Amino acid sequence: DFRRYARRVAPAFAYSAGFYAGTEDRLALVNQGGRASFATGDRPWAGPGSELAGTTRASLPAWHESLRGEALAMTQRVIRHEGAHQLFAHYRVHSAYALEPTWITEGLAEYCAPAEVGAWHAAQVRTLQELRRTGRLLDLETLLNHRDPVGCFALGLNSAEAAYAQSWALVWLLMQPAHREKFLGLLRFYRDTPASAARQVEDTEPAELLFTHLGCGPDQLAAEWQRFLEKL
Repeated sequence: DFRRYARRVAPAFAYSAGFYAGTEDRLALVNQGGRASFATGDRPWAGPGSELAGTTRASLPAWHESLRGEALAMTQRVIRHEGAHQLFAHYRVHSAYALEPTWITEGLAEYCAPAEVGAWHAAQVRTLQELRRTGRLLDLETLLNHRDPVGCFALGLNSAEAAYAQSWALVWLLMQPAHREKFLGLLRFYRDTPASAARQVEDTEPAELLFTHLGCGPDQLAAEWQRFLEKL
C-alpha cells in the first residue's frame, strides 16, 4: 500500500500537498480543492472568527470562485513540483546516493512549480514576505546544511513552510547569471560522485561544498542573501 509506504518515509505526508517516492517511482498528489483549508471557505458563517464573518451572502459566489481558482493554481503547482522530482530522478539529475542537501532537491522542484520553469514564484514570494515580517525565517546555515530523506518536514511542521519557500529563493538566486554556471557545476558534482567517494561527500557539510563551488565565503553569500530577501 503506497500510502502506508509514504507515511513510513515521511510521517508528515498527511500535511503535504504531494509526495514522490523515488525508490518506488510512485507519485501521489492531493487535490487542493478538497483540503479543509479551502472547504471552510464554503462555510463563512461558521463562527465569528471566520475570515468571511462580515461577508454578505451576495458576494459569496465571487469569493467561492476565487477559492476554486486558488485551489486549482495550487494543485497545478503541486503537479509541476512533484513531476519535477520524478523527472530529475528518471533522468538522473540528482546523485544516486541522495547526497544533495534538502534545499537543492526541494528548491529545484519549486523552481519548476510556476507555469514557466524558472519564473518568479509569486506564491512563495508572498510566503517569504510574511515569514520575514513575523521573524520565522530559517537561518541560512540551517538551510544550507539540512539533509534528510524526509526532506523539509524533518525540520518540523512549523519550519517546513519556511524551508520550502527559502529553498526556492536560494535556487532562484543561484540560477541567475552571476552564479548559474558555478551552481550547475555543484549539481554535476553531486550527480557524478562515484560510490567510492559518496561517504566522503556525505560527511562534508553541504555549505562547505557550496562555498567551494561558488568561489565565495559564508559572509559574502549571507550578505547577498539578505539583500535578496530585503528586496522581495
